[in-house]
Amino acid sequence: MTSVARTPPKSGSQKSTPVHYGSDSALHTREKQEQPDPNITRRFKRRLDDPTDNTNDSLSELKTMFEDFQSKQEEKLEALKSTMDAIKKQNEEIKTSMIFLSDKYDEILSSMDKLQHENTSNKDRIKILEAQLDQFDLKSRAGSVELRNIPEIESETKQSLINLTKNIGAIINTPIHDSDIRDVYRIKIKDKSNGPIIVDFNSTVTKENLIKSTITYNKEKPVDQRLNTSTLKMKGPSRLIYVAESLTKKARRLHYLARMFAKSYNYESCWTSYGKVYLRRNKVDQRVRIDSEETLENLKSSS
Repeated sequence: MTSVARTPPKSGSQKSTPVHYGSDSALHTREKQEQPDPNITRRFKRRLDDPTDNTNDSLSELKTMFEDFQSKQEEKLEALKSTMDAIKKQNEEIKTSMIFLSDKYDEILSSMDKLQHENTSNKDRIKILEAQLDQFDLKSRAGSVELRNIPEIESETKQSLINLTKNIGAIINTPIHDSDIRDVYRIKIKDKSNGPIIVDFNSTVTKENLIKSTITYNKEKPVDQRLNTSTLKMKGPSRLIYVAESLTKKARRLHYLARMFAKSYNYESCWTSYGKVYLRRNKVDQRVRIDSEETLENLKSSS
């Protein structure tokens, strides 16, 4: 039997054997053994410097900020809702007030229409009453005349005025007796001493005769010799005396306006008869009775 033992080489003379490195022949098998089973959930420990922590912190901050924002928005919405409710309530109150005011306005309009109607009726009624009063006043003056522009005499009495009236009648050839005169008086005018003398006769015939006789007398005389104070032998400067029927307040105003109209529009004559005022453009035209100021306005329009 041959021995397999070998004598160890001598030191120094023995060459070193190179060491060879190679891959593990069982590496492939080991990798397969280390691959995890897909059916098994593996858990890993998080490292302290894992960036996932920072992400979670940011998300938490965002969540907190969103919750704060949402809370503030809810507060604003609640305040806005409260304001809207107040405005809605205010609008309802305004609407109620407007309805109330509208109703009151309608009531006022109705009242104004009623008052206007009553006012129109009252004006018409007043016109009727004024016409009736004027007619009554006219009848009461049916036998009266006015002696104008006669100065007041010293210690004037009713008897002295009666005598004055009788003297005028004698001058114009229309005798007047005491029994013809119902009353006589002078109307006092402020700051004037020659207010008209009102002579109220018992008969309208006497009044008309006196007026007609005065007109005839003056037509037959020169201007300076017409009926005047000198004719009556009264003291002072000579003044023309006018004899006319006594007019109501309304007729007196119409007579004045008619005279002004006659001068402005070249009407030939303006006179009164039985308390009525008349105008005539010329001798050919018919006379026009002036019943109101509207009549004069209509004449102005047609002239």
